[in-house]
Amino acid sequence: MRTIDPIKRLTGMCFALGLSLCALEYGTPLPDAHQFSGDHEVIDLTEVDEVPVTIRKTKVEPLKRTAQIQPQVQTAAVMLDPTQIVSDLIDTEYPDFDFDLDMDFFFSKDSVEEEDPIPFYDATEKPEFPGGEKALYRFLGENLKYPRIDRTRGTRGRVHVEFVVGKNGRINPNTIKVLRAPSESLAAETVRVIELMPKWKPGKQRTKKVPVIFVLPVSFNVK
Repeated sequence: MRTIDPIKRLTGMCFALGLSLCALEYGTPLPDAHQFSGDHEVIDLTEVDEVPVTIRKTKVEPLKRTAQIQPQVQTAAVMLDPTQIVSDLIDTEYPDFDFDLDMDFFFSKDSVEEEDPIPFYDATEKPEFPGGEKALYRFLGENLKYPRIDRTRGTRGRVHVEFVVGKNGRINPNTIKVLRAPSESLAAETVRVIELMPKWKPGKQRTKKVPVIFVLPVSFNVK
């Protein structure tokens, strides 16, 4: 006996079933979806009342501008009454001054201070320390003090100082100048002692007393 493959048998059965269904459906009219029988009511859309649509308008209020607050500045003003000022001036009493028109006004020659002329470098007669040169160096030796810092370091040398002896014999402190010095402390000590000097004998140009520039060397030695 011949054996049939099950897959083929199943395929044949499905094919036969499909043919049967096609035979049953063939010839059956399809309903017309667009045909309406006389029993149906036809509605005319043109006669339908339109439903009114109400649109509510919302009133939009404009934004109120906030007023800017200005800072208050209080200014104090002082008002003057011109009438009061005039009346005050009128009522004010001023003292009377008596002048003697016959009085002669004059200036004494001694009351007018004459300006010192330009000092001389080389006058006919040089200024002199009271007592002479020996008294000068004795004065320096008694008043000069060796600065401790220079004494410790062993600083030595000569300080050259310049000053002006006025026609009255006095030394003007503003004219003292240090031309050369081994150290600042030695220079300061020399200036200090010169400011202590007494009046000199003034220099002369011929017979007239004049201010004279004087240069003095001062030596510092460590013993």
